[in-house]
Amino acid sequence: MEADKEIEIWYAMRATYRREPDAMRLLEKEKMGCFIPMQYKISIKKGKKVRALVPVVHNLLFVHARPS
Repeated sequence: MEADKEIEIWYAMRATYRREPDAMRLLEKEKMGCFIPMQYKISIKKGKKVRALVPVVHNLLFVHARPS
């Protein structure tokens, strides 16, 4: 009964070895809200500019869940 009254809050979660997308997929399967802050980064590979979407902070994602 108390679990129904609890509000969902955002938690910071650590995902090791740059596995944020894997952790996000697992959490979404469990119907939990999650968010990875992303940014575009430009790098040069084989003499060409490449624009890639990467996490702002590696190994960090945010999960929206109840404390219980």
